[in-house]
Amino acid sequence: MKTELNPRQVLRRMRRNLGKLGAKAKERQVRLVTATLRAESRRLANATAGTWTHSEAQATVMQLRVALSRLTVSMTAGLGEDLVRATVVSHRDAVTYLRAADKAYAGAVRPLRFEAAEFLDRAAANAGTARISNYGKSFARYGAELTRAVEEAASRSALLGVSWHDAANEVSAALRTEAGLRDWEIRRVVETEVSAAYNQMQLDALLSEDNDPRDRMMKRLMAVFDKRTGRDSVLLHGQTQPVREPFYDATRGRFYMAPPNRPHDREMVIGWRQSYGDAAVRDAQE
Repeated sequence: MKTELNPRQVLRRMRRNLGKLGAKAKERQVRLVTATLRAESRRLANATAGTWTHSEAQATVMQLRVALSRLTVSMTAGLGEDLVRATVVSHRDAVTYLRAADKAYAGAVRPLRFEAAEFLDRAAANAGTARISNYGKSFARYGAELTRAVEEAASRSALLGVSWHDAANEVSAALRTEAGLRDWEIRRVVETEVSAAYNQMQLDALLSEDNDPRDRMMKRLMAVFDKRTGRDSVLLHGQTQPVREPFYDATRGRFYMAPPNRPHDREMVIGWRQSYGDAAVRDAQE
């Protein structure tokens, strides 16, 4: 017999789910980058031997530019798929949480407007495209910076007139070094966008339930407390607003409807009906 979870247990599971979604999305991007770098390094190592000239340097840079352009397209498409996945998981979590909250604080589970299949279908369709221009541009800049590093290494080798083997090693090293230096940028984009997709679904679900002026739906910010938690997250934890009103980050002077409101923001938004009373507030205190 399946054991039903209480609101606090669901909340803990939601946090775990959000963390896992971000981690898996970052792993996908790392695999894409690693596979491309290895393939291009092998191609350079297996190319025709001889002296590295300006014409060979230009041809190599052109080939690498094409490869990196394809990489950024794959990265964008991969993140789009991960955002759809985050939306689907978030939808399931929102249903589970509000059902548990209704039962715990109201005594009966209400029909939820956002349970309808078309609600999820619409949200999932939007998840992979609504923010695509933002992270598409970020990945394009990433590819451009890798290309710049390769171009400098290739030109430098041509000026020195070194062997193809030595030049290929230098170009490959420049590619790996630049990718390593910019690894933080990819991780920041992925973690932030996955959080945005997950919390947007939570917000949309709560908005759909805010249909009774006598029993308004509220939303509450929940921070994650560990070694990475910043002072701003501590200050924002527990802030509560009507679901149609924005949160306020006094540290940055910024209003926002749902997390994230900054890079690497791991906060989460949850909701409850005013009729739940103070018990829901106490249970959300973790």
